[in-house]
Amino acid sequence: MQTLINWTKNPIVVADENGDRITIKPGEGKPVAGDFKNHPWVKKRRLEIYSSEVSESSGDAETDEELEVLRAQFKNIFGKPPHKNAGKAKLRQEIDKWREEQD
Repeated sequence: MQTLINWTKNPIVVADENGDRITIKPGEGKPVAGDFKNHPWVKKRRLEIYSSEVSESSGDAETDEELEVLRAQFKNIFGKPPHKNAGKAKLRQEIDKWREEQD
């Protein structure tokens, strides 16, 4: 199962593989069963597919999960990884700036 993260300012409703409707609040993620890689909102980078396997593969139990999600979102948006010393606040600022340009 994967987690879908809503990067818009509005709630998004998706249907999982069983047809159940799931509402994802802005800036939050929810586990959703199904294949969403070709979903229009994923292609437009409004929804992000985040797999828990990514954070587990790092091997560092002390890794901040929120920071990893922000780094993955930054890479998804800009096509390159953020600076290794970029913190949560800086990443949020860059992502918010990008969102405002998209609206």
